[in-house]
Amino acid sequence: MPSVAPHECQCEHCQKTADKRRELHAQMNWFMSQLSKAQRRWYAGIESNRIKRNGARKIARVTGLQETTIRRGGKEVENYAAGQLEKPHLRRPGRRTIKQRYPDIEVKLMELLADDIAGDPMSNKQWTRRSSRQLSKELQEQGYRINYHTICRLLKRMGFSMRVNIKKRASTTHSPSRDAQFEHIAAERKEFLAAGLPIISVDTKKKELIGNFKVNGRSWCKEPIEVSDYSYASMAECIAVPYGIYDLAANRGYMYVGILVDTPEFAVTAIHKWWADIGSIIYPGKNELLILADGGGSKRGALTCLEKTGTNTIE
Repeated sequence: MPSVAPHECQCEHCQKTADKRRELHAQMNWFMSQLSKAQRRWYAGIESNRIKRNGARKIARVTGLQETTIRRGGKEVENYAAGQLEKPHLRRPGRRTIKQRYPDIEVKLMELLADDIAGDPMSNKQWTRRSSRQLSKELQEQGYRINYHTICRLLKRMGFSMRVNIKKRASTTHSPSRDAQFEHIAAERKEFLAAGLPIISVDTKKKELIGNFKVNGRSWCKEPIEVSDYSYASMAECIAVPYGIYDLAANRGYMYVGILVDTPEFAVTAIHKWWADIGSIIYPGKNELLILADGGGSKRGALTCLEKTGTNTIE
């Protein structure tokens, strides 16, 4: 049921505390607060017609409605009594929806997408390899006037969504003992940490060309610094090869930069330098070192180089 806050009467009678009409006007306003908008207009019109002279003005003070609204309500009530009801104002129908214009539009879309639908077999997610503009063009060729924005809305309604590629599929066939390898590494790491032995994780970072080349970023200067228009490796003075070493127990990282190519010898030299400068000080008297590394780049031959240099235990 419609309900609004009752209006407080502003007529001269209600300004007097002892006037009997004050209670009557309060009841009228409460009753009108329970009515719909049209019903309030009609009731105010009835009261206005009953008063006759200046009825709209007096009822406007009591109810808070506009005088034109009250006169309109009174006119509608008089027309009803005379059997001359006005036809309600009909709203324009507006544009038809796409489903009204083309009831089979979703069926046509599914026919076009029959060979281009992909999805996740483990869920209900689906996506299409065609763009909305391509679908709109093909539908227009079949007589369906529909733009690509509407195509997007229809596809969402049909359960499709925008997706990007995600790297999940393995490109190579892994060994059946792959899980066992990771479990072995985790066990070794836990054992070394419990014994207070050093563990380092090593990896080569992005190589940088050293020379007069353009780099991202800005700096304060009066004139821009002129650099080479090309960034070829043959134009570089040298190539900086950053080699990172991360100490798991100490939670600290170190960086060694070489100017030669990324070779196993460079990787071993960086590890030996770290041990001589830092590792032997942090871990005095320790003769075991666990090195965590992937199997690519210079790390492929690092194990052989370490064995040749006389390192006792390498995992």
